[in-house]
Amino acid sequence: EKRAQALPAMRGPASTDKYTSRWEQRKSQLFEQACEEAIRRELAAIEAQVAFNCVRQTCVGEDVYVVGEGSGLGNWNPDHGVRLLWSPGHVWTGIGRVPRRGAQYKYVVKRAGGVDWEQGMNRELFSDLLRDGEATLHDDWRW
Repeated sequence: EKRAQALPAMRGPASTDKYTSRWEQRKSQLFEQACEEAIRRELAAIEAQVAFNCVRQTCVGEDVYVVGEGSGLGNWNPDHGVRLLWSPGHVWTGIGRVPRRGAQYKYVVKRAGGVDWEQGMNRELFSDLLRDGEATLHDDWRW
């Protein structure tokens, strides 16, 4: 009998409110997860993942970025482009997302003193290369 008195009763409005609150939180979490998955699938249908590889010898303090069309390449803004990582052989590599319809892009070198854009016309990614949803590019810096 002591034991029964020590346990709080889990009936009544307080327990119902607690259950309802937890259920609403769970519903909210499931809704957020479903939205995130829907967005991921939508982007996968309209964007392609591209592995960029650019050969460019740099100095200490310089980094190579790829910039171009679409938010995945920073909309031509070097501050929002894809930072590439250096690897032996002065190959800079990174992953970016581009529209499957195709996109133009360029490589830039950023350092404390500013940004250097590679020379020449914009590079072009054509939709036929992106139809499988991914591509790998091997480029040399244009001087």
